[in-house]
Amino acid sequence: MKVINDLVRTGYLASVRGRRGGVRLAMPPQEICIGAVMRHTEQDFDLVGCSTCLVASACGLTSVLEEAVAAFLGVLDRYTLADVLARRGGFLDLLNVDTE
Repeated sequence: MKVINDLVRTGYLASVRGRRGGVRLAMPPQEICIGAVMRHTEQDFDLVGCSTCLVASACGLTSVLEEAVAAFLGVLDRYTLADVLARRGGFLDLLNVDTE
C-alpha cells in the first residue's frame, strides 16, 4: 500500500474511494516512462556496497557497475507503460482485465 499511495501522491495513479473504488492510471500509459517510475520507486541502485568499501577509491569495478546501472536505466527510459502493455502476451487476460 505504501508504493500505491506514493504513486497516487506523485500522479502516476489515482485512487477512487467507496464500494466500487480502487486505483487506476492517472495519465495515459504512453506518458508513463518505465525508467522514471523505476527511479522514483527505487532509492538506491548500488549493486554492491561501494560506498562503505575501504578500497572503492582504487577499485576499477565501481565505474563498471555505475556504467551498468546507467545502461539499465537507459534501456528502461526507452519504454513507456504502453510499450510494456503492447508486449503483454495475455497478461491482462490472466488478471481478467477488460481493455475495451
